[in-house]
Amino acid sequence: MILWLDSKVPNRMPGYANHYVGVGGIVINKAKQVMLIKERRTLDNRKWKLPGGFMDPNEKISQAVEREVREETGL
Repeated sequence: MILWLDSKVPNRMPGYANHYVGVGGIVINKAKQVMLIKERRTLDNRKWKLPGGFMDPNEKISQAVEREVREETGL
């Protein structure tokens, strides 16, 4: 039983038992600075994180990392 609270984000909870693989990308510029993103929807006080998320079915890890970094940063 779940209650999806954010009506602006589609409910991605599966209707059956499943597993997800998470990925994260490290983006480093020429000055050797690491890019972090600010998490908007979290109950955790640690709001800064590496860009990342869950892989889509049949997606390669490298594709998932590139997609997640692009989705979360626009880069």
